[in-house]
Amino acid sequence: MRTMIKRLALLTGFFAFNTVAHAVLSVGAFLMSPSYCGRPTGQVSAYGQGGTPPYTYSWSTGGTEATMAGLVAGTYTVTVTDAVLDQAVLDVDVPLESSYTFYTAYNFYPLGYLSGDPYPLALYTGQDNYTDPYDPTDIHGPPPYSFSHPNLIEYTQASTCQGNTPVYNLLEFSGAPGTQYNVDFWDADGCPGTLQVVVGDPLTWPNMQIVGIGPSCQNGASGTMTVAVSGSDYQRFGMYVRRANETFACPANEAQGFAWTGDTFGDGVRTFNGLQPGDHYLIWTNDGFNLYAGNALFNYEHKDSLLFTVPLIAADCGNLSGRLYLDDDGDCAMDGGENRVPNSIVTVEPGPYYLTTNNTGQYNAALPYGSYTVNEQHPVFVQSCAAAVTLSTPVTQVVNIGCVGNQPMDATVNASSGPARPGFALSYGMHVHNQGPGSTGNVTLTMEFDPVLTFVSGNPAPAVNGNVLTWTTPDIALTTPFGYDHATANFTVPPDVGLIGTDLLATFNVTTQNADGDLSNNTYAHSVTVTGSFDPNDKTARTSSDLSRTEYYLQQDEWIDYTIRFQNTGTDTAFNIVVTDTLPLRLDPATIQMGAASHPYTWQLTLEGTLRVVFADVLLPDSNVNEAASHGFVLFRVRPHAGLLPGQTITNIANIYFDFNEPVITEPSVLVAEFSTGITADPATDLVLAPVPASDQLRISSGTIIDMITILSADGRSITQQRLRSTTTTLVVSAFPSGTYFLITNNADGSMHRTPFTVVHY
Repeated sequence: MRTMIKRLALLTGFFAFNTVAHAVLSVGAFLMSPSYCGRPTGQVSAYGQGGTPPYTYSWSTGGTEATMAGLVAGTYTVTVTDAVLDQAVLDVDVPLESSYTFYTAYNFYPLGYLSGDPYPLALYTGQDNYTDPYDPTDIHGPPPYSFSHPNLIEYTQASTCQGNTPVYNLLEFSGAPGTQYNVDFWDADGCPGTLQVVVGDPLTWPNMQIVGIGPSCQNGASGTMTVAVSGSDYQRFGMYVRRANETFACPANEAQGFAWTGDTFGDGVRTFNGLQPGDHYLIWTNDGFNLYAGNALFNYEHKDSLLFTVPLIAADCGNLSGRLYLDDDGDCAMDGGENRVPNSIVTVEPGPYYLTTNNTGQYNAALPYGSYTVNEQHPVFVQSCAAAVTLSTPVTQVVNIGCVGNQPMDATVNASSGPARPGFALSYGMHVHNQGPGSTGNVTLTMEFDPVLTFVSGNPAPAVNGNVLTWTTPDIALTTPFGYDHATANFTVPPDVGLIGTDLLATFNVTTQNADGDLSNNTYAHSVTVTGSFDPNDKTARTSSDLSRTEYYLQQDEWIDYTIRFQNTGTDTAFNIVVTDTLPLRLDPATIQMGAASHPYTWQLTLEGTLRVVFADVLLPDSNVNEAASHGFVLFRVRPHAGLLPGQTITNIANIYFDFNEPVITEPSVLVAEFSTGITADPATDLVLAPVPASDQLRISSGTIIDMITILSADGRSITQQRLRSTTTTLVVSAFPSGTYFLITNNADGSMHRTPFTVVHY
């Protein structure tokens, strides 16, 4: 055994490092905390390096851990021994501090206050609650603390209103916002310190709008309420729900609902779950920590409320929950490393009921007692594990839904725009999405815009080369599995009335550094017609063939892209905007795919299949103040249900809610289902059907990946449709009457094949 002993005193400040070098082994240490006013608050941590790990530690105090705490001022020796018994030794000094350093006391939180009230802050000084014994090794000294400053009006000690940990010191100051104070303080033993306080701005109440209410079953609390919040203030604002006929001294003790604190409200939308049927109040308060209730400063708490009603479902319900995931190992069991699929649709039959997965792939619903099958409706993934459940008690049943795993990365792009008018601004929104779990690497988004337009600005700012805009990583990036990003571009339409009636064309393309599993959806074309006078709140339809804006061609069209446009033509800023679309029966809510928009948004489907899009905290100016910025739009894609017949119409409207105003109802968008006169029989040389004629099953093999199969009867009626993501499949045709049929495949490369086949029953 070789021992290297070299003693050095570690006398530097916090987190300073010292290392003793040795050809084979060295030891270092850093100071985590000194001894305040002679108390055992010193803490040091040693680390070995070099030599042969693992290391063991031996301190002169008898300790054997790498980190030692509870030390008074003095010198301590640590010996580090490696796996071959080489040793290195270091002396470490824990200094004595006669007062608290600034950062030690910097554990405070500004609270919300209204104009005219004192400025409050909550200071945590280490005590867990009123009865726990004081720990002398805590870097905070023993309570109670004393404070002194000419502008300090009052201070008191308080825990949260339910009496749990921790205990805070509440301080109230006079003074104008921006004023800075150096406040002296002492712990119970007289150890001093200085706290720097800067008076913050008073709290402005956020704008609140309830944007969705879900009913509750009669046998439990299963209702929901979703609220959009604008202008919220981190840690200075709280929110909770309570029933209208109940009162509690402490919001955290509500029978249902809770205080919400320390949250930036993320995307501006919050959903409260577990609500009973009946009347409730949504309450917001400046007491985000629940500290004012029950102490001397209660008169500084301020609240406001909004009444809402949770409808009753006159049935007993059970709770269904689960996650949508990629079953990479094919065992139909969700493993920790398998990707969860966010922002996708799940259907429950019978019903049907429509559920939306959140950012972690989770879905939840309260459904009437019964037996159900659960199916995913992702546009790319195919469900590989059957999912069924019987709900017969209020106990939550967990059903995780597995899809075929090991999927490639798949980047997509789509876009939409506001209205185009001569002499006015025209804005485009682009939406880039990774539909798979793989990494994209660097991303490049390009937009080739109509040369008649004049580029003004983009967010993020693009590179400009003639009439081509380019965004690259990091300005636009898909950094996570299933990630998405967006960009906007603003133009001016020339003030030429001769443009009215012409189409402005734009093409969008996304490329990725890593291989893309499906290149057919990497390009998107968009056209907007120049108009004179127009309805600023409208809904337009574009079919996937883009051959007509009034007809849906049964043999050729697969999707309908709807763009809902809106404008704030009021007299004040619109804080929150909600768009709802109760889809007509001929459209399938399970196929919805959300796309580009003018502003960030959240979306969800109700159980019945109504689409709800929320632009929270959008702050859309009115047209009198800023006409160009008063517009907004959102794009989504949806498929018709199978069985659409020639001559049938698809009529769809949208409701647009600006804050608390009555909805603006768009003019109907009307599409008529027809046969395209431009489709001829395709020889489909790469499409093989067997056997021909068929009687029981029809095997289909294609030279390209098939997205959708449609079977038409001889008179053009749609018999069946099937989504898939494969080059081969088998159709059961035993129930088809004998006769001639047409098979149409919509393929991943954008092509379409149409070929006849015959069913004969002998």
